[in-house]
Amino acid sequence: MVEYHRTRGLFLRGVTFCYAVAFLSLYIQIPGLYGPRGILPAEPHVSKGTKHGFLWTQSGWNGFLDAVMKWNPQLLPLGQNYLGLQVHETMEVFCLLGATLAAFMTFWTTLCNRLLFVLLWLFYKSMFDVGQTFLWFQWDTLLLEVGFLSILVAPVRSQRFHLTRPWDVMTLGLVRWLLFRMMFASGCVKLISKCPTWWGLTALPVHFESQCLPTYLSWFAFQAPEYFHKLSVVGTYIIEIPMTFLFFAPTKFLRQLTFWAQIKLMVIIMLTGNYNFFNFLYIALCFSLMDDSWLEYGPRRSYRSAPSIISMIMNVLGFLALILSIGYFFFDIGLSGSSIPIVPKLQFNYAQFIDFVSESSKLSVAVGWAFLAWNSLQALQIALRTSRSLFGGLINILFTNLFVFLSAFMFCLSVPTFLRGLGVNEYPYIPTNVPQIGNSLGHLHLTSSYGLFRSMTGVGGRPELIIEGSNSMKGPWREYNFLYKPGALDCAPKMMLPHQPRLDWQLWFAALGSYQQNPWFISLVYRILQNEHDVLNLMDKELNPFPDRPPKFVRAQLYHYHFTQSIRDRHFWSRDLKHEYLPPISLDSQEIIQYLKSINVLDEARERRSKNSTLRNPIQSILDVIRGSIQTVSDRVLIWSLCFVCTGPYLAGLSYLFI
Repeated sequence: MVEYHRTRGLFLRGVTFCYAVAFLSLYIQIPGLYGPRGILPAEPHVSKGTKHGFLWTQSGWNGFLDAVMKWNPQLLPLGQNYLGLQVHETMEVFCLLGATLAAFMTFWTTLCNRLLFVLLWLFYKSMFDVGQTFLWFQWDTLLLEVGFLSILVAPVRSQRFHLTRPWDVMTLGLVRWLLFRMMFASGCVKLISKCPTWWGLTALPVHFESQCLPTYLSWFAFQAPEYFHKLSVVGTYIIEIPMTFLFFAPTKFLRQLTFWAQIKLMVIIMLTGNYNFFNFLYIALCFSLMDDSWLEYGPRRSYRSAPSIISMIMNVLGFLALILSIGYFFFDIGLSGSSIPIVPKLQFNYAQFIDFVSESSKLSVAVGWAFLAWNSLQALQIALRTSRSLFGGLINILFTNLFVFLSAFMFCLSVPTFLRGLGVNEYPYIPTNVPQIGNSLGHLHLTSSYGLFRSMTGVGGRPELIIEGSNSMKGPWREYNFLYKPGALDCAPKMMLPHQPRLDWQLWFAALGSYQQNPWFISLVYRILQNEHDVLNLMDKELNPFPDRPPKFVRAQLYHYHFTQSIRDRHFWSRDLKHEYLPPISLDSQEIIQYLKSINVLDEARERRSKNSTLRNPIQSILDVIRGSIQTVSDRVLIWSLCFVCTGPYLAGLSYLFI
């Protein structure tokens, strides 16, 4: 009998680790982002997110269903109503509780019960609702979806954590389906976007240079030869598109083949780009490809039965099909006129690829249904085998059928978002009313569409915003520096994984558009003019060009940055000035003040109330002490210390794969 309780524990520890990092990383930045005098205060958005509850005005069953569909759990008002806390202080409490709880759950697996996962999900969901542009990244929605699936995967009682449950194969199957949806979509959208760099296999040099926050190793990867870059792009396509179908392979060899390919790709992405906790969350999702036999070690491994003839034949056929598809779709094997015997080149056009996406996506839904049906049969078989009495058997079958229903419901909800993200407007093999149900539950983020690295935006140089201050309109203008994003030409790219500096990330997105499209940027500049301490803490305070008093004027310039070809002069970057991004503004600009008031960023009464609140209750005093202590440690050291403390058992479990 195939068991999954060790695999379940490894997956849940991966999720709690990501929760811990996400909560702590966000906690560091809350005052500057969401405080009363932050860039985007959270308080005006709390009341808007608490309209729906379990009260309904319509009578009968339809009224109840309508209330359930609109239910939007929001815990932030509890802090103000019962603890006397401001909204950003309640967010700090949630982050501290969430990080501590998740760290303990990572260290002690037996704490990973369903109730605690519900708390973690509610904490993050409550802050996501008011997080606005700084908290609406794909990995934030992914964490919410994975967190909800973890509620289904986790046991109700911690004491039963090491027991095999019949429905484990169902819940982990949902995790595997999410893994497929995300990676298959990420591979397809690169070509659906018609990005010439992805079609020409020249995307990687642009990616290394223009990604949001490159690492030190990105510079070296950028210097690799063109042929290596093209082969790497082809390898990315292979891992993200055809190899994802091996997630549903019936043999261990084929699943291990794609498992290690996914891990290898994710490690390379981690080394050459700062993508915070996303990489670790993806690795945790990859654990759903396992069963407990992967984690056997010592004497137990030597007694495993040899693979059957049927499984060996399936392994050979699956491997040959993969190799032939790679050669047919991605390589020109002709030798004429080329010094390189195998030339990487896409052997299909856009219309052919769109046809492939349409047919393969529908096929994947059919495969998903077959996978779900097979898992249901396995779960019922395990329920019958593990039953020691008639009553126990009935209970096992009852709960197994319940999880079969929940798995089918979650699968149906995910199909429209999955196909919609690929541009497919038909939703086969699901009931016709499922898209409407999914839209009604969209505010819960139970399922989302994904597509990473859709197109390369830095062709011709990475756009970068440089904020400058001066005491005169004629200058001189002096630059503000940030902790992680490129600025000074001699400053090497930094590794801050798994921390996510959300302001630095959003500045990258802002450089792709205009300040009119990014209202928060006006707020950032205004807070700099105010010399707002919490906002300046999100920047490099040691290189603050105006440490004593703020400048009278602030402007923003748009540059295009390029990696240098050599660092002999200790310059990692060169740059070209493109145009003025934001004209100089001053603190007494009435037009700016009225605009910020219209978008609920400035509120004199709210700021005055926050600034003059001298009476602090015990919880607020404790928060002040914690904040003061943490500010003495750098962000990266704090996050890395948390990672070191809580990942002992996690890394030990992963080491089983190498024994």
